[in-house]
Amino acid sequence: MATFESFAERFVQCYWETVKSQRYSMPPNEPVEESLNEILSGVTFETEVFGEHVVLMRSGEWAWWKFTFVGRRDNWTLARASARSLDESVPHNLLIPPYERLFRPFLIHVTQCAQRRAPA
Repeated sequence: MATFESFAERFVQCYWETVKSQRYSMPPNEPVEESLNEILSGVTFETEVFGEHVVLMRSGEWAWWKFTFVGRRDNWTLARASARSLDESVPHNLLIPPYERLFRPFLIHVTQCAQRRAPA
């Protein structure tokens, strides 16, 4: 049986594969020079399950993203997505304007990729 932790692992992998592919280019649209393994070596993530299924992903000292999912087994739907902002007390909500236009299609693709991929 697939677990949320297994889905989260696939989500993180698909997230960075998609970033590397530049299929969903985002400003500043610079090429990703690092290999996927180099990118993933600098990324950590953890999951929380307290009535909500959360993936908290970090890269380096500064960047973090928080994704909240609803569902079960391998039928997960992204409910909320946020990222660190310069004002640490108010993170960016990636699913509302102005970020939604860029992030919603990207995150839907990543979620679907993670759901299609067989658990490791």
